[in-house]
Amino acid sequence: MERINVRVDERLKRELEAEAKEKGVRPSEIVRRVLEEHVRQQTPAETCFDIAKRLGLIGIYKDAPTDLSTNPEHMEGFGAERFVPIHADDSPREGGQWKGRVRIADDFDALPADVADAFGIEQT
Repeated sequence: MERINVRVDERLKRELEAEAKEKGVRPSEIVRRVLEEHVRQQTPAETCFDIAKRLGLIGIYKDAPTDLSTNPEHMEGFGAERFVPIHADDSPREGGQWKGRVRIADDFDALPADVADAFGIEQT
């Protein structure tokens, strides 16, 4: 983490130190939180559209019909090969077949750094 110096008057220093003592943190932690919130408010949040565009997930399909998104004729048969009949399974279910055989990693809920970077999320 980088270090910067900030000059404050005595009253502000006393109030900052009192709040830090009350919360059980260092004064620098309070300053860091306030600065992060200030910067977050100044920077407009990137929308999902902006992120997808930046990642190249949104673009133009070259040589496509001009009415591709509005003319139902272009959708004829689209996705039909994915449809499968639903067959109800009425047999009774018994759980526990995987008991003791599956382990969930400690970092299961952790957001991978590359995914966070792709979505512009700063991790602390």
